[in-house]
Amino acid sequence: MKLSIRMQILAPMVVTIIVGFGSAFLIGYQAILGQTQVAAVVQQAVNAKIASAHIEQQFKEATSVVDRVLSMTNFVPAAEIKAGFEESNGALVQSLDKLGSVDLAGSLTEASGRSARPMMPGKRTSGSVSGCSKRTKSRRLRSWRARSRRSLPALPPSTRSSTK
Repeated sequence: MKLSIRMQILAPMVVTIIVGFGSAFLIGYQAILGQTQVAAVVQQAVNAKIASAHIEQQFKEATSVVDRVLSMTNFVPAAEIKAGFEESNGALVQSLDKLGSVDLAGSLTEASGRSARPMMPGKRTSGSVSGCSKRTKSRRLRSWRARSRRSLPALPPSTRSSTK
């Protein structure tokens, strides 16, 4: 059965439109999914920032207890010093444990997914920054110095002795 010219033109257009809507839906779904992952990581970062600000305040409180003891402008009983230090130190330890439980680096790595796949197909990611070795750098420096010496114009003998 031979299709008419109208169907030969219309069928590919309809298929293209359906594939386009399907692709747009897939891209939109992935964007929404990625946004929820980013929102979770940002929420963890905000929680870590709040916890670190709280820890900073507790460090200041612990420092004020220590400063009060070190200044000794008036007699402070040992029991009062111990109670103040244990109170500020206990709160500080709890806050540090809370902050230590936040795995922000793992969340960022998981959200980006870069540790699971290479940056370019066929290339492996390296754990270190690429660069020249010290031997290569020194060789390049020596050759640069030699080239610069050769490119300098010859100085008259009187000028040479005065520059050295």
